[in-house]
Amino acid sequence: MKKFHLISMLLLVVGVFCSCTNKDYQKAIPADASLVMRVEFGDIAQKAEFQKSEAMKTLEQSLEAAVKKGDLEKVKAYLDDPTEMGLDFGEPAYFFMVGMETFGLTMKVDDEGALKDFITLLQQQGLATKPVEKDGLMCGTLIDEIHYSYDANACLLMASPQGKGKSTTSRMARELMNQKESNSFLDTDGFDRLDDADGDVSLYTNVGNLPKEMIAPLLRLLPNNLDPKDLDVVADLKFENGKATLKGRVYGNSSEAKKIIKTADDELDNIDGVFLDKVSDKMMVWIGANLKGSWVLERLKADASIKEMLFMMERAIDIEQMLKAVDGDLAIELQQGELRSSEPEYLAYAQLKNTDFLEDVDYWKKSMKDYGITMSALAKDQYQLSIDGESYVWGVEDKTLFMGSAEADREQGKKESILKPYAKEIKESKFFLFFNLEPLAQEELNRHPSAAEKKMLEALKAVVAKAPSASEMSITVMLQNEDENFLKQLF
Repeated sequence: MKKFHLISMLLLVVGVFCSCTNKDYQKAIPADASLVMRVEFGDIAQKAEFQKSEAMKTLEQSLEAAVKKGDLEKVKAYLDDPTEMGLDFGEPAYFFMVGMETFGLTMKVDDEGALKDFITLLQQQGLATKPVEKDGLMCGTLIDEIHYSYDANACLLMASPQGKGKSTTSRMARELMNQKESNSFLDTDGFDRLDDADGDVSLYTNVGNLPKEMIAPLLRLLPNNLDPKDLDVVADLKFENGKATLKGRVYGNSSEAKKIIKTADDELDNIDGVFLDKVSDKMMVWIGANLKGSWVLERLKADASIKEMLFMMERAIDIEQMLKAVDGDLAIELQQGELRSSEPEYLAYAQLKNTDFLEDVDYWKKSMKDYGITMSALAKDQYQLSIDGESYVWGVEDKTLFMGSAEADREQGKKESILKPYAKEIKESKFFLFFNLEPLAQEELNRHPSAAEKKMLEALKAVVAKAPSASEMSITVMLQNEDENFLKQLF
């Protein structure tokens, strides 16, 4: 029994020590990092079969020209087995930014002696300075711009191309390496949210840390009393056979932010799929949603330029009254054309809760003449609108509003829709976009691209974007062959 307790205590001590050691390199990330990105180098290299790739051959050829002959075999040995550098590529690496000017990369050290040997090799190539002990760490520079600090558990690279001086960045690196876990990014909700992401590359940022010009469109849609720092964003990119998927999720950090996200989620319904069969053979992009027109109108008016555009449209059609009548599925189709030389034709459909606006059509026809716009009847409740030499068709049929620059194909619904394989995903989403890449790829192939570009273009099938909730969205690039290794195809 005593022997059993002794073994249990030893296992507990080893477990605690190992878990703390794993975090030693993560605690070098500052708590106020404006962006943190986790990269699974080991998984990416394995999925890409990088060692056998054309990219690897190109890299080897470049090194043969750049590396001093006496060290070429040593460098190639590191390429054959990167773990010989003394870094643990089985653990994720973390790239981070402090403000918008200082960059850092922290990785777990597997063998401090091997890392020192690798730096010595870089020193012989004139790419690094000799490590010097400072504050219990080994420190130096790479290519005279990047500061490195390492110990038995962690290696941190930092650079500040703009702003901070070299000595300031070097001191910051040592302070981060020696800081307590409780003062680091490890002890924040942001780390937990990033840790939950399962991508090969995952990213965290707080909206308030981003440049104002970048988030300006978002801020116009948010209530004035909401602080951008109340919103976190986590995105992850995952490579799989036949596809690559980028997922994004928004988190609320305050009761007000959480309330806004919940309200948006409650107001947006899942797509019913009533327009899935109204897809033409010429479809290039299809967008679907289930919306209340009044909700859309309110958010459109929050943008001054869109509000002005709506006002201009009011001269011809009471667009507000029409939008308020929308309640249900909405679908927009962009059609193929000469992609570089002309704008694609489009068709839009929307379910209506009423058709009261049709009573004002005769008045619209009269008043719009003052602005050089004409509208003629094609059939009952169906019209052709002519503006500046361009013609558009719109009307109502079976409580469905349709409009567009292309005429609807009356044979639609009798043929199998290209969207049929995605019907389940569409109906589980609040927003769905399908971008058929084949026409685009074919047009590029006609321009005689290089062999590598041709191979990639022939492999592409579609881009699918979907939002299962108001706070989540994913974008997937799909290949023709579902068994094709996406990363291998890239490399």
